[in-house]
Amino acid sequence: VHVGRKDFQVQIRGYRVEIAEIEAVLFEHQKVKEAAVKHQDNGEEKKLVGYIVPLEGEHLSNKELHNYLKQHLPDYMIPALFVMLAALPLTPNGKVNRLALPDTKQETVSTREDYVAPRTNIEKTLVSIWSQILNLQQVGIYDNFFLLGGDSLQAMRVVSQVRSTLNIELPLRSLFEFPTVIEWAKQIDRVAWFGQKKPDSVESIAVENWE
Repeated sequence: VHVGRKDFQVQIRGYRVEIAEIEAVLFEHQKVKEAAVKHQDNGEEKKLVGYIVPLEGEHLSNKELHNYLKQHLPDYMIPALFVMLAALPLTPNGKVNRLALPDTKQETVSTREDYVAPRTNIEKTLVSIWSQILNLQQVGIYDNFFLLGGDSLQAMRVVSQVRSTLNIELPLRSLFEFPTVIEWAKQIDRVAWFGQKKPDSVESIAVENWE
């Protein structure tokens, strides 16, 4: 089946992205039989969703596909989530029917085998904030905010919520530089120490304000 070779582009996080380029890289994966990518508009910013038909007998996880694409593409070109299908829907002339690709919800990414639960109160607070803003049931400490589907507008909401909940001021760029819960929690600890506020007191603020 000839998949995803139509030359069209979308804007993702301010970058112009060619869908066909992502699909071409996915096709090179040894376990992928067919692949299609489309953008999903959530009313704020577009997100990419990948649809994969694995080779018979093969299993592909979100983690494996993310890690594979990271070797070949920048983060903004990596789909926020992947949906496994038995076959891609086709039009009468044999092309991929993108309109017939199933709708997705962000909860799809909550069942990953690489999930690691938060340990400290700060990590738990960040996980709660991310889960609420990204509408996810489960967020692990090693999850990447943008690979979970987060966009720049949601990043601004997260920074604002951290400011009001933890009384810690972090620049927006810090989330782009440290996009996982565990990395960002370390930045909060660092800011707390420079502000002569012990991490324990920051954690108590988190529990008191968020629970």
